Amino acid sequence: MQGISDFIADLSGWKQWFVALLAGAVATLSLAPNLFWISLFVSVPILIWMLDGVWLRMKTGQSRQATGKAFLVGWWFGFGYFFVGLRWIGQAFLVDAELFAWLMPFAMALLPAGLALFFGVATACAMRFWKPGISRILLLAWALFVTELLRGHIFTGLPWNTLGYSLTGTNGLMQSTSVVGVYVLTYIAVLVFSVPAALVFPQNSHNRIPANWSFAITVLLMVIALDIAGQWRLADKKSGFQSSVQLHLVQPNINQKEKWRPENQKQIVDRIIGLSKPGDAGATSVSNAKHVTIWPEVALPFLFDKNPEFLNFLGNSIADETVLITGAIRTGIHDQNPEGARPREIFNSLLVINSDGQIEEVYDKKHLVPFGEYLPFQEFLEAIGLEQLTRLRGGFNEGTGKRFIQTGSLPAFAPLICYEIIFSGAVVEGSNRPEWLLNLTNDGWFGDTAGPHQHLHQARIRAVEEGLPVVRVANTGISAVIDPYGQILESIALNQMGTIDSRLPLPLQETIYARFGVPIIFGFLIIGFLLPVVLQSRGDNALKSVSDT
Repeated sequence: MQGISDFIADLSGWKQWFVALLAGAVATLSLAPNLFWISLFVSVPILIWMLDGVWLRMKTGQSRQATGKAFLVGWWFGFGYFFVGLRWIGQAFLVDAELFAWLMPFAMALLPAGLALFFGVATACAMRFWKPGISRILLLAWALFVTELLRGHIFTGLPWNTLGYSLTGTNGLMQSTSVVGVYVLTYIAVLVFSVPAALVFPQNSHNRIPANWSFAITVLLMVIALDIAGQWRLADKKSGFQSSVQLHLVQPNINQKEKWRPENQKQIVDRIIGLSKPGDAGATSVSNAKHVTIWPEVALPFLFDKNPEFLNFLGNSIADETVLITGAIRTGIHDQNPEGARPREIFNSLLVINSDGQIEEVYDKKHLVPFGEYLPFQEFLEAIGLEQLTRLRGGFNEGTGKRFIQTGSLPAFAPLICYEIIFSGAVVEGSNRPEWLLNLTNDGWFGDTAGPHQHLHQARIRAVEEGLPVVRVANTGISAVIDPYGQILESIALNQMGTIDSRLPLPLQETIYARFGVPIIFGFLIIGFLLPVVLQSRGDNALKSVSDT
């Protein structure tokens, strides 16, 4: 291993960047659908050894501007990680290929390039205080923890494939997010996967850095303890099922290319209505239960909330004592703009409709997808001929309503449309705790790629973090009923038409993370910063051995 670390540390220029890119790409094997977390025992040490090489060349006077070189190492690693991990976004540009295919190469390059900046900032900041030994690993873990936290919040946030998900590949390890959440798990993950770099430091002709077996054994025992604790939590499962709710989930599997063609409207309506008739639920059926039929995000390709005839038709199609929950495009204020081209407000919404065809509750999506549902600098970019993928002039409006719906005898739930479910710590708002999370989505934009699998996995982690079941209904999949331990009870495979008749799992008591998430994150920010500072101020063995040469 010593020879490997020396070889990697000696790399410079384009060879160094290329290996960093490959290491980042290999790291994506730890994500869904592969969940091959062992790959990070290769990727993370390579990243650290390359940074060691930058530091050694600076100390020996062979190179200057170590911070800038460290930034490039981190950026290339991040570019490989996000380019491969998010390559499925290119599929969305092929739905209307004649209009958007030319943009696909730019989007597939620019988005990873932008997200990689966070990794570059992390490695550059770590290099400012880099020293041989364990302190360098603690520094990098803390810096990546901070930048991943920032990535999830600034500029509207995009925490897709946060590094912490690499430690959620087993049901046991997944349970740790009920205590610390996925962001803190990023810090822990970097420590765990850096073990080879704790045992070997690249050597020049004089430096001898002893292997730190105590650190390696400690973090490996820690991850084993986390898995055992998680398995114990699962063995002591206390979640049952609501006795008053019967779910009927509809996955119509409508091709996104065909969905908005006017000639297909009747066929789509007939398919969804046909699938909405509850089948034989068998052992899952509950007598005298509230029946809830759920359709995916923007289930029907037209506006119908202001269409009384269609609402009446829905009322006649819905069985008595049944509630329909559907995703829909909803209009708001109907004052026209000067050209009279469109309503002033239009929302990506969730509607609760009773058996009389009346809309009882409305939730408008708050966290819109940039370039998908709106354009930054909307008016300017539209003026030069650009439009978002949904091709809605003016873009969608941001919702302002509260994320908490309670209607009739239906247990209170938090509505989450599309990627709103990926935001750790932000799926429940205020002090009103719901009894379940409902995620309506349309991953049909992304075909048979890793995207829908990654989306589903992140929904599972929200269930564990909050101790709440998740009901996920998707147009083309993957629809699922997920218990509050993150386990999938029922599902429909990707690109399959079908239905699920299921009972609704009961929630758990509020988890530690759900109650104390912010203080926990803040505490790890402080502790993670102080640990390397204390180590460096005391002077670890590795630092002393270098200074003696």
